[in-house]
Amino acid sequence: MTNHLDQLAKATPSVRAVYAALLKAGRALGPVREAPRQTSIHLMRETTFAGVTVRRASLILTLKSNDAIDSERVAKTQQASARRWYNEIRLASPREVDAELRAWMAASYALSGKPRTRPSVPAGHSDIDEYLAQLPPAKRAGLQKLRRAIHAAVPGAEECISYQMPAFRKDGKVFAWFGAGANHLALYPGAASIKLLKNELVKYETSKGTVRFPIDKPLPAALVKKLVTASVASPRRRRGANAARSTRS
Repeated sequence: MTNHLDQLAKATPSVRAVYAALLKAGRALGPVREAPRQTSIHLMRETTFAGVTVRRASLILTLKSNDAIDSERVAKTQQASARRWYNEIRLASPREVDAELRAWMAASYALSGKPRTRPSVPAGHSDIDEYLAQLPPAKRAGLQKLRRAIHAAVPGAEECISYQMPAFRKDGKVFAWFGAGANHLALYPGAASIKLLKNELVKYETSKGTVRFPIDKPLPAALVKKLVTASVASPRRRRGANAARSTRS
């Protein structure tokens, strides 16, 4: 079975030069391990910090970040969780592995250390109903109310599980997650929504992309509507959706 290292060997000299420049830049940050897959090459620290996909005349580099990289060089951004974005950059020349790109690589490398221990969450769920069924009644009731508010705010929203969390998507793009913590409930509508509505969230505990609220005091439906509709309308989300559609076409 071939993998992308085999394909790289057959690529144009320019494409191979881009990959060599990426590998050199990565190794300047610290230890790097190449992990070829069938459809990509992962450059790894403890976990993957860069994904490389070989194309006929270019490479597609995928880097992780805490917020979407706001640059015309980024062809596609995707919010993977409340605090993690993936950014795709197409590279056709080793000259493009410049100081700006190396800075993005350094940030991704820093996020790819040993995985942190995460709080325990309900396990073994394949849909939102299974997730909720494992929660105590009070948490389940609070999230059910939030679930109804999200559907009322975004008609036609699809439910899914994304990164082991209950999520909602529109036009194939996730716009919000929710979940239960040890002593709170949380909605994850993305950093742009939190920033836009910060004046209306002053009485809630917030962080990048997250609103936490008491188990017995669900978010008002009107506020939920503002948060999730802002997420659906986010320019970054629209850019990602447009890029995904152009890739499929």
